[in-house]
Amino acid sequence: IKDTDYKAPALATIAEAQVTAGDISGAKATLTQAQVAVDTIKDADHKAQTLVTIAQTQAMMGDVKGAKATAEGIKPLEVRVSAYAAIIKETAKRSKTVKRP
Repeated sequence: IKDTDYKAPALATIAEAQVTAGDISGAKATLTQAQVAVDTIKDADHKAQTLVTIAQTQAMMGDVKGAKATAEGIKPLEVRVSAYAAIIKETAKRSKTVKRP
């Protein structure tokens, strides 16, 4: 993907699909690429929304610590809050599906 404004969002969406398909290692590799590419996005709103997708995908994988770290870097505050909401939602989903002793 050559267009820098769309590379990171596309990669984040691909990683989300990989998690859904159960390819966690593939998703981690794709998210790493997305996290590098997100810094090239010029539009602040577009960048923030991409970071929300990255944080949500991290939470889907069970990487809540990483998701929170990603969310902390999101500006404006309103979008950061939506990232935290996505993290909470994904964490709740995982807690229902993860077997506990």
